[in-house]
Amino acid sequence: MAVQSRRSSGLSSWHHAIARAADRKSLTTLVNDYLAMWSPAEMARLPADCRPHRIRGIEDIEYWRQLLSDAYIGGAVHGGASETFQRIIAFFTMAADRVRQLGIEDPIETGGSFARPGSAPDEQPQGD
Repeated sequence: MAVQSRRSSGLSSWHHAIARAADRKSLTTLVNDYLAMWSPAEMARLPADCRPHRIRGIEDIEYWRQLLSDAYIGGAVHGGASETFQRIIAFFTMAADRVRQLGIEDPIETGGSFARPGSAPDEQPQGD
């Protein structure tokens, strides 16, 4: 139960850290730090295809927020996983909101992400 108490109170500090992220690169680093604190046992509560791994680009944040939300709504919650889903979805939702606040003008290298395979890049080269 002590872990749960620390985790609940820690969520607020993660949310504050997200709100203070100065740019997209620092937000990406923060998300990776958050994921690193999850134990293998905690991650195992989520379905295998819903276990976020290292975030390489800012678009990964929205991808995982959407995937986790869809899985939760679709009934992928098993037993005690409801609270686990809610915690990670809340975190990714707040991070995705911060991405939008930072806007598209903040430069960051976004290549090589875990976003959906086959998704088109944001910008296509023009002309030959």
